[in-house]
Amino acid sequence: MGVKATYQSGNSKQKMWQSMRILGVFTPSDIAQTAEVSLNYASVFVGVLRRAGYLKKDPSKNGPFAMYRLLRNTGPHAPRHWTKERCVFDLNKAVVYVLD
Repeated sequence: MGVKATYQSGNSKQKMWQSMRILGVFTPSDIAQTAEVSLNYASVFVGVLRRAGYLKKDPSKNGPFAMYRLLRNTGPHAPRHWTKERCVFDLNKAVVYVLD
């Protein structure tokens, strides 16, 4: 698991991360609209960050209108999802979070 480069500023995951940091509380639909990505793509990224402990989901709502709160705003660089390793690497803190 070597350290990988940051996302480019126009990258879709970087845009979603910036939207989450600005909004604080949001739905996957909000993220999809503000980052100009598909709802499915935003939902998958939100799910990964929730499993890594970055987000908390409001248990009373589900689907694309479920509300999430950003718990771990670690800095400007979007967390990297390492699929094979089943973890998320935080470039801001140089910490690896294993997905549950």
